[in-house]
Amino acid sequence: MRSTVLAAPGDIRSVELDDPGLQAPTDALVRVRAAGICGSDLWAFTGVAQRAAMQAIGHEFVGEVTAVGAEVRGLRVGDEVAAPFSWSCAECPPCREGWTSSCSDGGFFGRTSGAGGAQSEFVRVPHADGTLLPLPPGTLSDERRTVNVLLAGDVLATGRHAVEIAGVGAGTRCVVVGDGSVGLAAVTMARRAGATHITVLGHHRARMARAGEADRVVDSRSTGWFDDLVRSRPDAVLDCVGTADTTDLAVSVVGDGGTVGVVGVPHGVRTAPVAAMFRHNIGIRYGIAPARRYLPELLDSITGGSLDASFLVDRHLELRDAAKGYAEMAERTTLKAVLWPQG
Repeated sequence: MRSTVLAAPGDIRSVELDDPGLQAPTDALVRVRAAGICGSDLWAFTGVAQRAAMQAIGHEFVGEVTAVGAEVRGLRVGDEVAAPFSWSCAECPPCREGWTSSCSDGGFFGRTSGAGGAQSEFVRVPHADGTLLPLPPGTLSDERRTVNVLLAGDVLATGRHAVEIAGVGAGTRCVVVGDGSVGLAAVTMARRAGATHITVLGHHRARMARAGEADRVVDSRSTGWFDDLVRSRPDAVLDCVGTADTTDLAVSVVGDGGTVGVVGVPHGVRTAPVAAMFRHNIGIRYGIAPARRYLPELLDSITGGSLDASFLVDRHLELRDAAKGYAEMAERTTLKAVLWPQG
């Protein structure tokens, strides 16, 4: 099968690998219909995060089941399926409590040692019953709907989680830090949760132009914006970047008694700004999205027609051209790329 591998930082290759096959009776094999390049994949591409040489990469995918293990009960060959970015057993205490990304026997596609990457023609899915969600037949026959289902497994679920942990609800005034696909997804999710005023903070004008549901767009390279945001006293700040600078900024901007939710993968963060949090009664929560928990809700909205986030994708490429997508996203000329194994 064709698969995308990270040979070394800055070196993405499309290579032929053996088909993964089934390795456990709870596995399923999925033929990938579409795969996404995630902003967090860029951390490995740019050398900030470490990966083994020639490791298959990618964790966003949708597709069709082509084989199931003997103990799989909820899936059949031919089912179209949505997938979160991590697999989970659905049986351990974290899974039963809804924290599927903390599954005691879970892992992350394209990251966990020995796991295949999603930017491939086929993906082996451990704990298939607890991980994959069957779709109505024909869901993936429409390109826009396919893109939305793909986004639900990571970008939309992470935006939804940001809203959850920051306590965004009816009447909330919030600031979203970050103009990447997760930040823009968080804008959409905050609006759906009932936020009455949403400000998005970033510095890529072409990206921020896509934040159509935001009430205000602030360019962090302009002047006077910081004091202005502080005066606005938002109830919640959603940090969709995750660096020490953005988290410090979020705590500095949120109003007294407010909440900061951090869903950007932490980089360079050693300590939280505890003194400011204590003085101003600020709550802060970090967390990787339990995407499998949010999938049913998001898919109902997508298939029902009330949620369309396809505007987040501005590049479509064949799987063999994955290197172009990585380069363009790293250069910030592309917001989010989707790879199509079948062209």
